[in-house]
Amino acid sequence: MNGLYKIIILWVFCCASVSADKSIELKDTYSVQPVPSWVTQQGIPKGVNQDGNYGVTYYLLERQLDFGNDSEDYFRLVYSIDQKEALADNSQVIIDYNPSFQRLEVHHINVIRNGKVVNRLAIEDITVAQSEDTEESLMLTGKATASTQIKGLQVNDVVDFAYTVKGQNPIFEGKTFFRQNLGWSSPIKKLFLKAVSDNPLQIKATAYDDKLNTEKVAGRYQYKLSIDNVTTKKSLDGIPNRVHYFPYIQGSEFESWDEVVEWALPHYQDKFELNNSLLRLANGWKEQFPGDLESQITAAIQYVQDDIRYFGIELGVNSHKPHHPNTVFDRKYGDCKDKTVMLVALLRQLGVTAYPALVSTDLNSGFETMLPSPGVFDHVIVGIEYGEQFYFVDPTKTAQRGSLKSISLLPFEKVLVIDSQLEQGIVSVPQHDYEHKIHIEELFKLSSMSKPASYSISSTYYGIEADRVRSWYKVNSKKVIQDNYFNFYKKVYPTLKIDGEIDINDDEDLNIVTIKESYIVPSLWSFNSNHYYSDFSSYEMNNHIYYPERPERDVGLAIPFPKKITHNIRVVLPETYSLDSKKTNKEINHESFSFERNVAVKQNSMNLSFDYKAKEKEVNVDVLDNYYESLIEVQNHLNYRLIFPASKSQQKQQRKKRLQDLIKG
Repeated sequence: MNGLYKIIILWVFCCASVSADKSIELKDTYSVQPVPSWVTQQGIPKGVNQDGNYGVTYYLLERQLDFGNDSEDYFRLVYSIDQKEALADNSQVIIDYNPSFQRLEVHHINVIRNGKVVNRLAIEDITVAQSEDTEESLMLTGKATASTQIKGLQVNDVVDFAYTVKGQNPIFEGKTFFRQNLGWSSPIKKLFLKAVSDNPLQIKATAYDDKLNTEKVAGRYQYKLSIDNVTTKKSLDGIPNRVHYFPYIQGSEFESWDEVVEWALPHYQDKFELNNSLLRLANGWKEQFPGDLESQITAAIQYVQDDIRYFGIELGVNSHKPHHPNTVFDRKYGDCKDKTVMLVALLRQLGVTAYPALVSTDLNSGFETMLPSPGVFDHVIVGIEYGEQFYFVDPTKTAQRGSLKSISLLPFEKVLVIDSQLEQGIVSVPQHDYEHKIHIEELFKLSSMSKPASYSISSTYYGIEADRVRSWYKVNSKKVIQDNYFNFYKKVYPTLKIDGEIDINDDEDLNIVTIKESYIVPSLWSFNSNHYYSDFSSYEMNNHIYYPERPERDVGLAIPFPKKITHNIRVVLPETYSLDSKKTNKEINHESFSFERNVAVKQNSMNLSFDYKAKEKEVNVDVLDNYYESLIEVQNHLNYRLIFPASKSQQKQQRKKRLQDLIKG
């Protein structure tokens, strides 16, 4: 099905799960039924011009919700196929739902051709299957997917399908919340939303709030929003997580973040009694690091990160409720919730104050601007109080080493801490002073211009950069790593040859990884007329600096942060050579980053250095033009050509070689 529809169904069914202790026949969880009587049916807009994107025009999108005793979520989409290239991606209806607590009712799949309506829905054509993809998601949710092909679909046909999913996850204890986007990169002729609830809801619409109608009918609260010609927004790269780029409407029965904390507390702060195996682990760290609480803490973090593999069984209430740490220990796997409660329990056994903290990987600190509800969060991490400071760690990460300062840097700016003692559950994540960086040292050395150059590289990674490299080399053989590096440099120097085994040194206490390589470059220099030359560049910097697209945009640009790279290149020629002394310096300072290149040529050597540092996580929209221009200037200074004259005998030798090459050619 088309991309817009895929995005929509992800919002509608974001918490799919199946109860682990119930045997469910999938054939009993879906049926063909008429449209529910409570639905306010909408007419299809008339006289619509085919002006959609990707060969599809969207006429009508409906979402109607009834939060009664049996929560119901009605969805309808009407669109036309404008081009034959769009047939393959838009001739299938796909519906996700939760068979343990939800039932699917499909109402119709109509094809409208030349004004004639034909219903293509047949119960025997619907296929329902468990839709797990554990290899990619490392998650077992029990979600089911119903799908059917629309038979006989042709260009210019209009597709009209509708269904209802009934039931709500019992983990939310009847509390109501929802969210619906009000804009996409594809236009929609009409959008209709209705929500009906026994209890009043907080409602927030970031657009079209003047079209929102609120009334009380037969003792129930109704919220309606009808929009013609929904405004489109161009898709952009690098949108900061905290920015709600597309408009949305949100409803929630939760009145405050404190209520969300109260909902989560019973699930995350049970009085977990650890089994003897877990108690022995905690006591072992105390014996191993007597009087060194930080080492005990990091030992617990590393155990949960590395020895408990990430895999989630989010069945039934466990979509939001963690398993007991003893169960997680026995299984040796768990999802973010499971690993969080295990780490919190172990840290408390060490006498450390620790809390679970809910985060939004999509919205980052932007969740704070939304209405309170559990639905805005999709991840859980651990907050630790140590030395009168707060540290936050992600127990699902692997191969993290070093001190609390080096491992606690996370992209989340704010979290909701699950603790009854905090007056305000929303906490800012501190960024501790630690330098996460990459440092490269390259050395080219020649004993004679007629002989190959020796080429050595030392790459040192600090902090999160060390974590990134470590997590890669830990799962690859030394040969794979050597081949990977060798093939990279061979693109730069085609005649490159390996001159020694790659060396990897990992100082886990300081969280520093150093990788050393040795090569031979038979053909480092090129000859032109009467001089030799070779180009030297900072490939590492070019790989790590983000060069975004340049569309017109009304939001800032997220850039990689933290990001600090230093790259030094030294070239040593035979002592008989004397180069013209030269010193040049280029600095580029922008409010978002700094860059500097230094060149020093003296006698028979050249020292070339590059330095880049990101200062901020994002670039403000009002300085983007200047940022783009500054980046282009950086690119223009990532390469340096070293030139030196050839002797008369060398010139003669090169002319002879060219002649021989021509004869051979």
